[in-house]
Amino acid sequence: MDYDDDRLIDFLLEKTAGSEPRRSRAKEILAAAAKAPTQRAETARPRTRMRRAAWFLPLAAAASIVAAVGIAYWMRSASVDTLSGKHIVALTSPVTQELDDYCQITLDSNSSIVVGGGIKARKVLLESGNVSCSVAKHVGSFAIECELGTVTVHGTKFSTHLNGVRGSKGAAEDSARSLSVELIEGIVALATPWGGNTILSEEKGRPKYGAISSGILDDLSKVESDPWVSVIADDETEPVKYSVHDAGGQDRKELMQSIKLLYKRNRVRLIWFQTDSINLAAIAMVEPNTVSGSVSGSVIRKNERWIDIKPANGGIVERYTATNDIEMLRAVKIGDRVAIDWKFESHCKRVNSIRGEHD
Repeated sequence: MDYDDDRLIDFLLEKTAGSEPRRSRAKEILAAAAKAPTQRAETARPRTRMRRAAWFLPLAAAASIVAAVGIAYWMRSASVDTLSGKHIVALTSPVTQELDDYCQITLDSNSSIVVGGGIKARKVLLESGNVSCSVAKHVGSFAIECELGTVTVHGTKFSTHLNGVRGSKGAAEDSARSLSVELIEGIVALATPWGGNTILSEEKGRPKYGAISSGILDDLSKVESDPWVSVIADDETEPVKYSVHDAGGQDRKELMQSIKLLYKRNRVRLIWFQTDSINLAAIAMVEPNTVSGSVSGSVIRKNERWIDIKPANGGIVERYTATNDIEMLRAVKIGDRVAIDWKFESHCKRVNSIRGEHD
């Protein structure tokens, strides 16, 4: 065995054994091969073939490593999440985005979303506008989220619309926005951070349209035989009456308990759905963040007991009730710009003082 053969065998042993072999190990291998009867004949030609094969083995090993690395890279690339965190905006025309081959989402103009979640488990943050979604069944989970609530599906087609302007604090309590959902097929669960929920379904007799909204509780009935609430939504100018219906909302007993905790003239948040009539699914009063404060703005509605003020800074409309002295509101007219100091007592915001403002 010449020196080149000795070095080559040592090199191959090092690659297969994972450590550098002793020099005598190569000689032992060749000596054992020389003693085998079936390998004694034709010493010259097998040696040539062995030399060729020996030079070929490192190349084959290198090619195998490259192939293995390539396959691993392909498998890794196939599982890399390239969508999470992606901000998608539709300005003047609709935009369609495929999500992991199981969901297609289309943004109408003037709409924006942020893609989150993981592969086959997407959570889309709806920032503004209207989106339509088609989600394959039995493939993955999918949800649309905003500060008002969450729309969760497992295979359906639906559209959802976020209306209004986000509050300065970005929370539902500070927001004059509403989230509406129209079901096309399948099942959709609509839920809120405060515990309200409803189910939209294509089944006969079940609602296919629902919404999360907020507004001023204008009136209500707590009578067990005929409960209802009347709410002026933030994007409306007139009150809408919501009946209590078992299908699509909370248990009637739980809903009645929620209604009994309400007081007129306060802000409320609610989930409602529409069948033959407009029905209440869940409702809760929005407590103020502070027990007193001041506001400046325009009077948009009033009677002798209360005034509704649209803040000059573009915040949400709220209702302020007169104290025992109702004369302080008598001279105020719709359209007037006023500044008031208020205090939350007896379950509503009461006017402590009021003064006119001029441009």
